[in-house]
Amino acid sequence: MISSMYVVNVPWWGFSCFFIIGAFLVIFGVPFSVVELTAVSMIDVLSWLMIVLTLVICSLAILASKKIFFNGLFGEVYIFLVLWASLALIMTFSSPSMISLYWWFEASLVPLVFLIVGWGYQPERLTAVKYMVIYTLAGSLPFLVVILVMFKFVGSWVLWGGMKMTNWWWFMLAPFLVKLPLYGVHSWLPKAHVEAPVAGSMILAGLTLKMGGYGLIRVVSMFKSSMGLVEFFLCVMAIWGALISPLLCINQLDMKMLVAYSSVSHMGLVICGILTLSSWGFSGAVMMMVGHAFASSGLFFLVGCNFWVDRFSEF
Repeated sequence: MISSMYVVNVPWWGFSCFFIIGAFLVIFGVPFSVVELTAVSMIDVLSWLMIVLTLVICSLAILASKKIFFNGLFGEVYIFLVLWASLALIMTFSSPSMISLYWWFEASLVPLVFLIVGWGYQPERLTAVKYMVIYTLAGSLPFLVVILVMFKFVGSWVLWGGMKMTNWWWFMLAPFLVKLPLYGVHSWLPKAHVEAPVAGSMILAGLTLKMGGYGLIRVVSMFKSSMGLVEFFLCVMAIWGALISPLLCINQLDMKMLVAYSSVSHMGLVICGILTLSSWGFSGAVMMMVGHAFASSGLFFLVGCNFWVDRFSEF
């Protein structure tokens, strides 16, 4: 009786169906050959793929969180935050300019903070949120400064593809390298995953990390030549992280920490593929991002199921 009552009052399954239907509409409604660029949104093949991925992962995240609705843990607010995160991610993936990308890039952080603080599993969730916010802001604020400086010289917000390589390109890469994350600036990710609920972990691993890859592809695509020694340094750091992270997984007792470090390893290969500045590298990075989104989200779902079984077996 309690379960059926919460299903009627909080139609979590209805929101999942809404996301899935939206994914099918996007799949069949936007042909591969269409590239639309307006003042509000931009849709190309990469944006189309990321939007479909957002709808699918958010629907699975809601389905994986049915224990929250069955136990009456403010399911309406929970769904609202997931909807907020999905809207911010969709707008990020369809941003036509750098200023709109920055705005929605930061807006997607807010619902994740509330999800971790409100439905986190451990007392250290405030520390995890602090790490995530500080790392994100430290990487993205220089990006905002570059945007404002460019606006001063150009006189308008720069659209993708309408800018040449500048002397500030390092600051343009920083927020996306932190969000992926690059090994060395990755310590926020395991902490956030350990404290986040199932939906928060699935959105973090399946979509937020892909937002970093998406932004990195957009920025790097504007560079007409190689980045020289900096490109070599970033590739070395990414490969080093891809080799060290599996070794760290061996010593992990927390399953969420294990999956989080495996994500750092996979994203290191994505960074290397993007920094090759080649079509093969871009294609391989996109395929790995999509594959990692489903694999990592599925692993976090299984870890969440294991957590609930262990938790209720104690009573």
